[in-house]
Amino acid sequence: MRFVQLYDKELSLASLTFIREFRRGSDAQERPALTVEQLLGTWHCQVYTGYPDWREPEVSEMEITLSQTGDSVEQRVTVQGQTSVMQGKVMGDQIHFLGPNPSKVLLLPDGASSYTPDRLQLGQPFFGEVGWLVRPNERQRLIRYYDNRGAWTHSAFVVEYRQ
Repeated sequence: MRFVQLYDKELSLASLTFIREFRRGSDAQERPALTVEQLLGTWHCQVYTGYPDWREPEVSEMEITLSQTGDSVEQRVTVQGQTSVMQGKVMGDQIHFLGPNPSKVLLLPDGASSYTPDRLQLGQPFFGEVGWLVRPNERQRLIRYYDNRGAWTHSAFVVEYRQ
């Protein structure tokens, strides 16, 4: 798949382009959209971080737990013993995360997802991601990080397994 997230001159999310691709001759089949239920639980993650200067990639671990009560979700991310918590609301095929920098996760066809800030803040770093559910208990994500000037600083490839 290919995915493009574009922001306008006012720094608001303007458009998304999602292109589904299948290798000719493969037995790949179109799959339905990802659901919140498919993301619930605790995921153990390996994170591979690469930099534009081609230094040796860093490898680290992380744990993510997503729980749901009604239309509310809570995401707990633990990295090196530090836990951060985000609250969100499920609205159709989206999870809207609340807080000072609102963002959303779009649940897309073929088990794909996209995380985007609703609006970028001038002079503030940000990140965007695209993910895909490879198997019911394996998910992969590619995250691109940008600095306060909008320059790409690094990318993380995250491989997640749910037990």
